[in-house]
Amino acid sequence: MNSFIRKGPVDLSKYLPEYLVKDPVFLAMLKAESQGHELQRADMGKLLEQFFVETATDALEKWETFLGIDVNKNLRNEDRRNRILAKIKGTQTVTINFMTRLVNTYIADGKAEVVDLPKDYAIKIYYHGGQVTDYGKLHQAIETYIPAHIGYKLSTITRANRQLHCSARIREHNVIKIKTRTDARTSVQPGTLHVRMKIIHSYSHIKIRGVLTNGTISRYDANH
Repeated sequence: MNSFIRKGPVDLSKYLPEYLVKDPVFLAMLKAESQGHELQRADMGKLLEQFFVETATDALEKWETFLGIDVNKNLRNEDRRNRILAKIKGTQTVTINFMTRLVNTYIADGKAEVVDLPKDYAIKIYYHGGQVTDYGKLHQAIETYIPAHIGYKLSTITRANRQLHCSARIREHNVIKIKTRTDARTSVQPGTLHVRMKIIHSYSHIKIRGVLTNGTISRYDANH
């Protein structure tokens, strides 16, 4: 921005032969001249900063007046700059990129993300916890520039490095299979079937398989 203005302190002796600074009278004159140039350099740098909203101080009132913003000198310069920038950005088309820049004006780390949800007619704003500089002004800025038919939702993201340890206890059980004889016949009389159940933690599992035909177990089929 100010590359055409000297960034370091002015020292005129660097542009003259070295033997001249050995004269005390000439050296005193050079120091006085250098100090005068240094004051001019500082004034020029401060003047140049007023042409850019991000660095303006004394010219903030002129920016606000030009854009039709109420002048409130009780606000911090940073807040006044944010209002000016929001007003300038308001003349642009409202896009995801525009909303991202607008939101990050009020996010300390500038890493907020805006996600478009066209099916829901809304946008979702993700930001890191504790980074919002002013919730009231953030909501005001969003509601000023977001289209009337679009909703929005703020979502805080907290990133942390954590390890999840899981453990489990395996319970053992025995399975005993008893095969019936193929020629066994058992008659089953019609009656009421009573079923009783309960949950247990330690058990043995016994499975007896057979085929029931017309109330009589006629044969064993291991594949049934």
